[in-house]
Amino acid sequence: MALGKKTGGGSRKGIPNKAHKVLHELMDKIAKERGGEEVVFRKLFELIEGVEVQKENKKTGAPIIYALPPDPMAIKTWIEFRHGKARESVIIDPESKITLEIEYVNGKNGNGKH
Repeated sequence: MALGKKTGGGSRKGIPNKAHKVLHELMDKIAKERGGEEVVFRKLFELIEGVEVQKENKKTGAPIIYALPPDPMAIKTWIEFRHGKARESVIIDPESKITLEIEYVNGKNGNGKH
């Protein structure tokens, strides 16, 4: 039996993950190379709003311009960054009704169900 205070299973709250730290450092480095966090967020908002793309027609060489719709992953990324990651649960009652509950947790103001 181990000596000392038992802490229970899993990781303790507030202890950073080493891999997480490496990813944050890499993200900071790439953001700095691209012009800073503000530029990265502007690019994220471009994806949220949808972007225009220009390609060249392989047969004629003429430019083709078209719009891409808003990127769902960019929208999800922004919502999770701004409002916290959604906590999801599935509730099944004895009458075979299934309910999906999504709860957004905001670290500053408490939480609210949507």
